[in-house]
Amino acid sequence: MLLTCDLGFGAVLASAGASAPSVVQLRMDDVLPDAAGHTVLSALHQFEGHLRTGALVPVDTDRVRGRVLPL
Repeated sequence: MLLTCDLGFGAVLASAGASAPSVVQLRMDDVLPDAAGHTVLSALHQFEGHLRTGALVPVDTDRVRGRVLPL
């Protein structure tokens, strides 16, 4: 699983039709642990099953989504 602020990884997964690795994209202004930690941990728990098999999980300040790979 990859945790990143770079939105390009999602585009690479989509264009390649890849089913792995899982990617959690941080799409928020403040990604420091004090600001984003609770939201990221919540997303990891919420999408744990999908992340184990291959998923793209964008994490925004006010919203978390999950998409199973391949896209």
